[in-house]
Amino acid sequence: MKITENFLTPNKFSRPQIKLEKVIKIAVHYVGNPGSSAIANRNYFENQKTGGTYVSSHFIVGLDGEIIQCIPLDEWSYCTNQANGYSISIECCHPDSTGKFNEKTEASLAELCAYLLKKFGLSSEDIIRHYDVTKKQCPLYWSPTKYQSAEVANGRFSAFKERVKKLMNAEETPSEKNAAKYYVQVGAFLSKTNAEAYLATVKKDYPGAFIKVL
Repeated sequence: MKITENFLTPNKFSRPQIKLEKVIKIAVHYVGNPGSSAIANRNYFENQKTGGTYVSSHFIVGLDGEIIQCIPLDEWSYCTNQANGYSISIECCHPDSTGKFNEKTEASLAELCAYLLKKFGLSSEDIIRHYDVTKKQCPLYWSPTKYQSAEVANGRFSAFKERVKKLMNAEETPSEKNAAKYYVQVGAFLSKTNAEAYLATVKKDYPGAFIKVL
């Protein structure tokens, strides 16, 4: 997987440089502009710096599977409304008005999601749609509309998450797959803030551990 860094110029409309303190979700979107390229959408975000719409994303996946990173992983993007403060956003190009991703785009999206989930210690169930946050029909092909039922749309999305899950499992080394798993329950905290602070400390000492605040 190749990721091309082409960061936006810092500005209040598309790269506000607000620090992203935690990542607990990977949010998938579609660009809504059929046939447009990854670089064209990146440049649209860039052009907002002179005054325009509050819009951007961390990554854009193109029609040929190319991946452009627009924003560093420790900064907000303006993409997923109230989830901006805890998610990494991915916009995806699509060839036509159905919003369906072609195979090159979806394959790269799956790889990128698998990479990000492993990086942040998350699972495939932590992939969300924009629809899951605001009920906006995005990505269109994976969202309920008057043309497709919730059962069909959710089934498509579930199939993608399963694809990512299989990819993550396939990337494990034989020693990782066969290694014994040890579980440690640390205890309870009176506030989530204290629990997350302790979690950050533990992750520094054990960077390979899978640890979550429940």
